[in-house]
Amino acid sequence: MTLEMVMNELSLRTPAADVRTAQQRMMDLVATLREARKQRITVLRTHEAFQQTLLAPNYLLVQWRNDPSVDRDTRTFFRTISSKSPYLADLPDVEEAMRAYECIYDGELAQGLSIASQLSAIALSVLSNQCWDCSRINLEASQLDDSGEIVTSQIEVIHAARAPHILEHLPWIEQHRQVDVRDGMDLWGQREELFPNLAFCEDVRRQLQQLRMGNPMLELVLKHIAELQHYAESWQSGSFDYTKIPGKVSPESESTLNQFSKERTFRCPDGQERVFSWHLKINWQAWRIHFIPEPGKIIIGYVGPHLP
Repeated sequence: MTLEMVMNELSLRTPAADVRTAQQRMMDLVATLREARKQRITVLRTHEAFQQTLLAPNYLLVQWRNDPSVDRDTRTFFRTISSKSPYLADLPDVEEAMRAYECIYDGELAQGLSIASQLSAIALSVLSNQCWDCSRINLEASQLDDSGEIVTSQIEVIHAARAPHILEHLPWIEQHRQVDVRDGMDLWGQREELFPNLAFCEDVRRQLQQLRMGNPMLELVLKHIAELQHYAESWQSGSFDYTKIPGKVSPESESTLNQFSKERTFRCPDGQERVFSWHLKINWQAWRIHFIPEPGKIIIGYVGPHLP
């Protein structure tokens, strides 16, 4: 999987008291970016006004970037990274995703942290406050369930504000790198090797075809399918415990099945048609993964937008 970083805009809201402190904060940020680059993480998503961030009174980020008193190599490295940074707004349906999945940190809406959690990215902060000096951040996440009720949960976001924080995440980084998939059809072609405890209905091939290289949904689908694989390989007996699968997992309601069971019926690899009630929510673009759980094996019947 291609790993990215997402800028935490909350960490940019507290300017330093003076230019010298602001320069030190930027040195820490660049050191973190350098360490991330060593781990082949080079994409940093930011908001459009990032370069106009006020670092200290009368001292903008764009001024720091051109400040001759700042080490030239540091400024050049940062300019190289930031000039290639895609904007958060470039993500497809980002506004809809933010409305559907709202994350709060210390009473404030946290857009960057929310997107980092949804994309399995590393949230990156400027060390403007002691609260950002950590390798993980806990958020309160709210979303609508299928019945229209607001469901609130606590989530943890991978985070870095210093170079050592990146080093703490090396096992997590390596785990995500083990799955090397270019696009949806590549995922389909490698399904037996990557996910030996999962079975895929033939319809899923067509559904995965729409996941092209660079589509953020590809990373999210990979993440959640990998989590189903992890659960399936560890579940060899006993009843199905959906609480051990990360994310929002639930069966369809009785009323939904009474009205729309046909839309959730798919032909399984053994040729039998079955109703796929259990599903895992992907908050981005309201996608779902419908599956049937069996000890040691999970059958995936559908990957795509929310069914009727």
